[in-house]
Amino acid sequence: MAVRFEVLDDDGEPRTGSSLVLDGQRILIGRGASSDVRLPEVSVSMRHASIEVTGNRVVVRDERSTNGTFVGAVAVRPVAPHSLEKTSVLRVGRVRMRVTVGTFAPEPEPAIAARQLASRLVAESLELSHIDATPTLTCTGGDDKGASLRLEEDGRAYRLGRDADADLVLTDTDVSRDQTQVTRRGGVVLLRDLNSKNGTLLGEVELSSKRDVIWKLGTLLTLGHNIFELDDPLGKTLASIEAEPDAILSPEPESVGPPSGDAAPPVGAEGKNTTEASRDARARKTARNGAGTDATTKAELAILVTSLVVLALSAMGLMLVLRR
Repeated sequence: MAVRFEVLDDDGEPRTGSSLVLDGQRILIGRGASSDVRLPEVSVSMRHASIEVTGNRVVVRDERSTNGTFVGAVAVRPVAPHSLEKTSVLRVGRVRMRVTVGTFAPEPEPAIAARQLASRLVAESLELSHIDATPTLTCTGGDDKGASLRLEEDGRAYRLGRDADADLVLTDTDVSRDQTQVTRRGGVVLLRDLNSKNGTLLGEVELSSKRDVIWKLGTLLTLGHNIFELDDPLGKTLASIEAEPDAILSPEPESVGPPSGDAAPPVGAEGKNTTEASRDARARKTARNGAGTDATTKAELAILVTSLVVLALSAMGLMLVLRR
């Protein structure tokens, strides 16, 4: 059984390219790079929530996040399992997702798919801000120092090597005619060796010709004597978002809504939910105020009666004096 995640827009519709299908027994949702569903939004905690699949039962757990996890309008208690329907709307921080359980084909490369989802969401924000997010690789050392290549086309496989038809032609004799393939796909830059003579190094790892590897920000690419660096605005923005502390959202009315399923509103000291507790507190306050008003009225009445009695006695004394 697989789980499909779709990030929703303000109208409740799936955002373009935001679908992700995973089939693990435990799926982590969060802002961190280790998350299976990676959401670059500061209101989402690094480890926000998790989905667990056991047989035909699927549950969500809040991982003690800063802003809580909601299924529809119901708050999920921290760590406690909350059952999901076949299709549920999940909210983590400001992000709403439609979660569907079914027999879907899972992502063949989950880590790449998670990074692509995060990159697409960041790319939308950069595009709205009119920021150029085109990644560029530049040779910063070696025989071809200064050579650079902009990865303009998404999905295109760019070739690096000494071949005259290569997208970036290199002169280093230790570089093969077809040395390395670079592909920009869904906001992620991928590398693959092309069965080169001397191999391709990413950091200290020698690349394979059978699979793609993500070129992470700050990692150097070595081709022969040439050293390449990647300028990736998407990667920089994503890293910046992950480095931010959690943004604390103002509580919404729905966060203390009526209990449903495995979730319930916060419980007070007397075992009542916050709505009942507040109502009882107001009633007690009103009763105290009422009692205080009655006491004040009785005291004022006693003083008035005493004053009248004293005044009457004084008048009778005055009359006796005058008769004499």
